[in-house]
Amino acid sequence: MKGDGYVSYLREESVKMAIDLLDGTEYRSGYVIKVTQAEFTDKGNGAKKKKTKAEKRLIANNLKSLEKYVFVVPQKETKF
Repeated sequence: MKGDGYVSYLREESVKMAIDLLDGTEYRSGYVIKVTQAEFTDKGNGAKKKKTKAEKRLIANNLKSLEKYVFVVPQKETKF
C-alpha cells in the first residue's frame, strides 16, 4: 500500500511532536508510517496564478466532502 497524506498545523511544535510520535509507527499489519516535515521550494517566478470561479467552487466542494472524514478536537484558546 502506498499513499501520501498532508496535514497542516497551526503551531510549529506540533509538527515536531507528530514526527516524534508517528514516524516509524506500524500501521495495520506490517505497514510502517514515515512522517517528515514538508519542504517547500519556489517554482517559477513566484507569481501566483489567480483562481477562476470554477476552480474556487471545486475547491470549496472538495473541502466540504472532506469535512466528514476529519475529526477536530477543540482546544482552549491560548494567549501569546
